[in-house]
Amino acid sequence: MAFPVIAVVEHYGGRVPTRGGMYIRVRCPFHEDGHPSASINTHKQRFHCFTCGFDGDAIAVIRWQEECSYADAVAKAEAITGTSNDQVRNPAGTSEWLSPRAGDRDARRPQVETWRLFGT
Repeated sequence: MAFPVIAVVEHYGGRVPTRGGMYIRVRCPFHEDGHPSASINTHKQRFHCFTCGFDGDAIAVIRWQEECSYADAVAKAEAITGTSNDQVRNPAGTSEWLSPRAGDRDARRPQVETWRLFGT
């Protein structure tokens, strides 16, 4: 789970329609836009503008807009979205770190010890 990119884009002036599916067309908050030239992928929590070429998640949007460090961007994302870093990192309350891509093929791949593969 990642910080919700929709809340961050709305915070910086992007108008996000209330309806939408996996892909939502929006106006880019980084430049003057006469028509929606950007897309938000709600499944991957990614923002992409086809005009200026910006692509990234909520943290990247904040870092681009505020010109700040990663740690400052995480703190601002927590303030904007009302979600703590611990909830993003660990939504299930388990003790292990969950990557933003948890559930992808890498997370489902069985862990094999390399010494068993090569006999060393």
